[in-house]
Amino acid sequence: MRILPIKSGRSSFHIKFIFLLILFFLVGQALYANITWTIVQNTNNYAKLIVTSGIVTTGGKMYFRDHIDFRIIKYESDLPLSYQYWIDAWINSVHKHNKAGTKGAGKDGRWYYTYRTDVTVEIDFWCDYGPFKGDGKVGTIFKRFYIDNTAPDVSIGFTQNGAVVDPIHWLNSPVVATATASDAASGMYDARWYVMVEGSASWQHPSNVDGFDFVKSGADYNLTVTRQGTHRIRFNARDRVGNRTIKEYTMKIDNEAPVSINEENVHQYLQFQHDDGN
Repeated sequence: MRILPIKSGRSSFHIKFIFLLILFFLVGQALYANITWTIVQNTNNYAKLIVTSGIVTTGGKMYFRDHIDFRIIKYESDLPLSYQYWIDAWINSVHKHNKAGTKGAGKDGRWYYTYRTDVTVEIDFWCDYGPFKGDGKVGTIFKRFYIDNTAPDVSIGFTQNGAVVDPIHWLNSPVVATATASDAASGMYDARWYVMVEGSASWQHPSNVDGFDFVKSGADYNLTVTRQGTHRIRFNARDRVGNRTIKEYTMKIDNEAPVSINEENVHQYLQFQHDDGN
């Protein structure tokens, strides 16, 4: 099969653009900022709603981690100067602004908000001229935003040969730690196991460490531990807006059989102690 070289310039740009689109889709519409909705008529920007904090869209809803920053802007573009126009803004059904202007009066009105609860924003723009005279409404922006400040729900259990065990005890291998993670709001982004083996000071992925094996089966994250010694394991679950749940356990694995002691062993030990002068 002949492999064609990737050309620079425009082709390279197209490849990068397609890659970014695919990445955006795979991560479930990841974090972004400065999203703008505009009421436009005849190329004039009559009103804008601009979100300036990170937002995640999932399940048709727009989520924020713990707060939403947004601003409402009144007609920052040039408009006819001989007519009256105004803006109505409602936040959580509370009338916040009824800003009117004639011949440019009150142009570039701006209002800034921070909310730490779910919020509904409605902006109506009215203009008493031309085709809108009498009726007046040019357009409406209506958006609902949701706060997700709750960490994922995580459940972890331990089994050995199918029987439930408690990791506070010494166990012989193999021991399987099974974790499940879910998030009812923005949804799960990722979840994974980490291990810190005895004598180490760093966390590693199980696939990089002998005596640990990770397999994902459906909604289960299964970590099998067979390595001799006392080790720490950690499960880290993160939702789409960045809330985390971390659970950590100490695993004590003993795979070695007891050493038998008989009369000859005791005699040899006592003889060694005598010869050593102790």
